[in-house]
Amino acid sequence: MLQSIRVTPGERMLLREKPDPASPHLLRFFGDEAVDVAEPQPAIPAGAAGTAADWAFASFQGQSGWVERRFVGEAQAPVQAPLDQADFVKECIRAEIDSNAGGDEAGLPVDADYLVAWALIASGIANLPPDPANDGADGPFALTDSDWKDYLANVPPEGEAANRKTPLMHVYPAAYLSRRRMQELSEKLTDPALQDGPYVPTYLNVLHAQMIGVDAAVEVQKLLTAKEGATTMDKVLAKAVPDQAARDALMKRHQKFLADGAQPQTVEGFRAKTSRLLNDRFTRAFRLIKKRAPETIPPKADIGVMGSWLEAAEKELKEWEAGGFTHNSEEGKKRVLQYFKATDLETDKVLSWCGAFVAHCLKTAGDPAATSIIKGASWAANWKGWGDTKLFLRTGDAAADGIPKGAIVLLEPLVPKASGHVGFFHSLKKDNKIVLLGGNQSRKVCLRAFPRGKLVAIRWLAAALKTDAPTDDKPVTSGSTTGGGSSAGSSTAGSSAVGGAATAASSTGGTPVAEATNNDVLTLARTLYGEARGEFDADGRGDVPVEAVANVILNRRAKKFRGKATVAGVCRDPLQFSCWNGNDANRSKIMKLAKGANAVFDRCMNVATRAVKGDIPDHTRGALHYHATSIAKPRWVVKSPNAKVTLKIGRHIFYTGIR
Repeated sequence: MLQSIRVTPGERMLLREKPDPASPHLLRFFGDEAVDVAEPQPAIPAGAAGTAADWAFASFQGQSGWVERRFVGEAQAPVQAPLDQADFVKECIRAEIDSNAGGDEAGLPVDADYLVAWALIASGIANLPPDPANDGADGPFALTDSDWKDYLANVPPEGEAANRKTPLMHVYPAAYLSRRRMQELSEKLTDPALQDGPYVPTYLNVLHAQMIGVDAAVEVQKLLTAKEGATTMDKVLAKAVPDQAARDALMKRHQKFLADGAQPQTVEGFRAKTSRLLNDRFTRAFRLIKKRAPETIPPKADIGVMGSWLEAAEKELKEWEAGGFTHNSEEGKKRVLQYFKATDLETDKVLSWCGAFVAHCLKTAGDPAATSIIKGASWAANWKGWGDTKLFLRTGDAAADGIPKGAIVLLEPLVPKASGHVGFFHSLKKDNKIVLLGGNQSRKVCLRAFPRGKLVAIRWLAAALKTDAPTDDKPVTSGSTTGGGSSAGSSTAGSSAVGGAATAASSTGGTPVAEATNNDVLTLARTLYGEARGEFDADGRGDVPVEAVANVILNRRAKKFRGKATVAGVCRDPLQFSCWNGNDANRSKIMKLAKGANAVFDRCMNVATRAVKGDIPDHTRGALHYHATSIAKPRWVVKSPNAKVTLKIGRHIFYTGIR
């Protein structure tokens, strides 16, 4: 029976494992909620702290436990919290940045434009009330009870994004689900018999998965690839959704797209209608982002007009054209195998090599382009999250849209059973086709035009063009940019680990960075400001939450993580610390910061100075990674069997043992 939980100011309303105030809690009620109180009630277990008059067994958001009777009242209609559009757009951008931290280690990327477009489709960006006929779907994305159960099983147990009552927090399960569906689509559409890498799903594929389920979306794509688009959608659903009631519900919910009048819609008709819908909502999403968060759109001055690696690509193009090579010729094969040496794939065969060509050109250009080469670079799909800036071709004018020559372009599969294609942006033709300079195009390096509709992603590495790095390379001891001393609340003793107990290992100072310069200190302070300026005094721990981020940076320098041997190099490593990403609103702010900018930055300078001088302990016990509590466990955690949480503090969780 549905009854209400009435939240009392100043008290914590908890659903507990056992009828005992000391029992661990399963979740917290943040506002008045409707809960399912079991009828009849189970017997109170022996040893409980109270009787049936004190406790009720209830279910909420897929979890069952005990709640104090004094908080249970009569059933009431839940009140939907308002949703501010500007805050929602900014939360989508923050989810993109947090979810994609780690670069290629993060997995397939989360895209704020898609999240906003999805919400426009699902609700018009409104906080929808629960729909009992659709598995309790509610909020801006119409996420179901099953969606939330899936998400809550995969986020950190103490993640703040577990609060379904707050509409902004729906952004994080939506980000998790978009990535999960993208990964499932890639796995199910990849042909294991081909050595062509994973399939590159488009956001239209993801929207289809959201609307009709992953299996049905896979069947739609297979039929389109096989040029069998005349097949009707009722046959697709009959194959992919065995339950008749579930099929009927889908047909009713999406009748506009699944039916053509009184007849079932064809697969091609379904694709055309949903494609028009998504393209329109993508356009609206960009307008909203430009209006509500213009600081996240990188200025053209920060992008430039050409990537340095394009010189290497153009040199290869001239030599292939002059020699008349193809990859079947002796010289062509020799060059292709040389390209693979820039990737992590060892081969003596000519496999699909568009990704290897891109990697070779980046390697030839040197750092930072060379160190931006992704894992699995030989496969086109893996380039989807490369670089630190996403770009969009919105107007049909590459110059107006800020698309520079050399931007990496990823296309969906061009032929049946292929996985995708990657190359360098060269130009845009009058017929709206995209011209790429790439490898494995007609069996050679050449310029080739592709339909714009095949576009999946355009990526850029802003760090390769404009570093905005400080230039003071004097030793830290000269003190021209640093502030010494100890700030209020700085750590003078060991920090608590996960279990809360300090140990001798964490009460000692760190190791000084002998070769550190004022450049390193300023860059470290800027990074701390961008990553953790709101963490000072979190959990009542003074500087410790910010010092922990500094610990990770210094630990990476000591290990030469990803080949970076300086503090500044670690900080500016592409896609590692999101505040330096080209589309992060923090980037334009932190580039201008210097000592005396504001009180918070001066505090960051103090932490940075003490860190490089070895005056703070390693609170993280050697951690090289951390992530925000607001996101689902990143792929790099899930894929690491030896991952160990060493510290939870403020909004961050720190790890060792990441593979």
